Amino acid sequence: MDGYIGITDYSWFHFNKGKGHKQVIFWRTAAKPVQLGQGIPFFFLVKAPPQTIGYERMVEGFGSIEKLGSMRISELWDRYGQKTGAENLELLTSRLRKDDSDVIGYYLLDGVVYLDRGISLRKLGIEFSDRIVSGKRIDTRETRTLIACAATIRKPDRRG
Repeated sequence: MDGYIGITDYSWFHFNKGKGHKQVIFWRTAAKPVQLGQGIPFFFLVKAPPQTIGYERMVEGFGSIEKLGSMRISELWDRYGQKTGAENLELLTSRLRKDDSDVIGYYLLDGVVYLDRGISLRKLGIEFSDRIVSGKRIDTRETRTLIACAATIRKPDRRG
C-alpha cells in the first residue's frame, strides 16, 4: 500500500497531540487536496518550531485517510472545530492567512498516532527533498518501513 508524507505545521501538530485527537483535519491552503486514496497512511513530517535553525524535520505521527474534500473555512470549523488544529476560528484563519469564507482542501484523518520521538527519513533512506513544499507520495516499501519503525516507538494509548 502506498502512503503519503505531508509537511506538517508545527503548531497544528502539537495542538492536536496535546488534545489527544485521534481524528484530525489536515488542511491545505490550496482549494483542492492532492487526490489520495481512502485508507492510505498519511505521515506527518513536522516543520521546525518557529525561529529554529538547523532542525531536521521528522515524521512524528500518522493517520489514515478517511475522507478528502474542499470546504469553506467557516464550514470546516463548524463541522470539526478544534480537530482543525486551532483553538478557535480566528486562529485557524490567521494560520491559513485566509478569510473564513475562502475554500481550502482538507483530509479527514482517522486513527491518528503520535510518536514519542521522531523518525528521520534520511536515516531510513527515504528521499525527501527540502524543495518539496506540501508533501509526496511514497511507495509500498517506504510505507511499510515507516509503519514498522513507528511501531517500535509508538506512544502507548494510556486511555485504554
